[in-house]
Amino acid sequence: MKQEKYNNPVPIIIISIAIYICSLFLPAGFQGNGHIAFGYYLLLIGWAGIIFGCFAWLANILYAISILLLLNNSFKRASYFLAASILVGLQSFNGIPIDYERTSPPGIAFYVWELSFIILFIYTLLQLLKKRN
Repeated sequence: MKQEKYNNPVPIIIISIAIYICSLFLPAGFQGNGHIAFGYYLLLIGWAGIIFGCFAWLANILYAISILLLLNNSFKRASYFLAASILVGLQSFNGIPIDYERTSPPGIAFYVWELSFIILFIYTLLQLLKKRN
């Protein structure tokens, strides 16, 4: 009996990355002086949030690893990394460190950013269920 292969993940990866890129140009938080912190700003300085106990930025690394795993047709492992990226990213609800003294509630960029993970996660789950049946 011929075993069914996974669908090509490249189109959904491109859609997910496009959504991710859109999140970079949306408001991610608000600085105390009234200026808007956009997603690209948090992507550049977000690693420093680890110093303050905010590990949400690490979701970006988990997301990148999951894309590499999907490109190698390792859907099960990719689903673990995507689930972890969604959960780690949710730490942003505790507040996004904008500077040394203040945090900001997440802006629309956060939700679009998480959506890029969720879309890929749902796709991997559907592919795993398809293979199982």
